[in-house]
Amino acid sequence: MKGGDRLKRQLVTALKDHLASPTARVRVPEAGEILWQAFLELDATRHVGDAGPAPITFLEIEAWCRLKGVPFQPHHIETLRAMDAALVAHFLEKAKKAVEALKRQRRPGRPSMNAALFDKMF
Repeated sequence: MKGGDRLKRQLVTALKDHLASPTARVRVPEAGEILWQAFLELDATRHVGDAGPAPITFLEIEAWCRLKGVPFQPHHIETLRAMDAALVAHFLEKAKKAVEALKRQRRPGRPSMNAALFDKMF
């Protein structure tokens, strides 16, 4: 299982690097390519609401596995969930920073929202 933990760390790190610099080339370990692809496909169908991206559910992972004919093991699911937690945390932190910027910018007589802040939030 130690190798699974290492792969999980590598994939979470690759995802964080991608989120920090979306245009940079992502280095995905060869052993994690199927998990990376699964995550990208699951991420593309996730619900995003006012509070940001919703976590990927076990039901969605199970449906993906069934439709693709891929028999993931529990440690694969743990890796997908760790990647998902990193993505959700990234967008939560981004939203918190936008709210803090909005609070600092508020002044009496001025609108509290502008296009730049709106873009940062969404």
